[in-house]
Amino acid sequence: MSETIEVNNAGTVILGIGYPSIIPTKGQTAMRIADVGGVSLAGITFDAGPIRSDVLVQVGEENSKAIHAENPTFLFDLFCRVGTDKAGTATSCIIINSNNVVADHFWLWRADHGPSAVKSPGWDVNLGENGLTVNRKDVTVYGLFVEHFTEYQSLWNGERGKNYFYQSEMRDDHHGIKTKYEKLFSDKGEKIKYLKFRFKA
Repeated sequence: MSETIEVNNAGTVILGIGYPSIIPTKGQTAMRIADVGGVSLAGITFDAGPIRSDVLVQVGEENSKAIHAENPTFLFDLFCRVGTDKAGTATSCIIINSNNVVADHFWLWRADHGPSAVKSPGWDVNLGENGLTVNRKDVTVYGLFVEHFTEYQSLWNGERGKNYFYQSEMRDDHHGIKTKYEKLFSDKGEKIKYLKFRFKA
């Protein structure tokens, strides 16, 4: 798609049938949900396109402050892939900027193997720093799977958040590749800078 899907109305339901794939082709955000209550988004795969997107799915504006405890937004069964059979690039997969969001089953994946990573080392091709970033309060995520990103797999900056079940794999494609990331992931015992899950102190 060449334009961002903008979801601005409270109570909107977006349901994918058969896990359709949405690919931003111009480096834009694939879907942006406004800081409104009662939105339900489910059953969609968001694939990074060839031009770098800052984020594939954004929930709420950067400075959102509204409380949605009585009418939260729900996110179910969402997949994000940075790299498939074709190379893709996105800084983040999902950023949550709204309070009280409830999510169930995220699989956020950067391709450090597979067709696009094999043809050319994935570290240089499928560029993606973070899987999930949570910036607001009282967010709950059930079933969070985040794999192979080049910096923190998950960043949780909001207060009173809850995560039930977390699965994560670090990236494997840095071995033997001399890039600007070499010092962060040395086989010689140097300290790894980025971890699987970072909570705000």
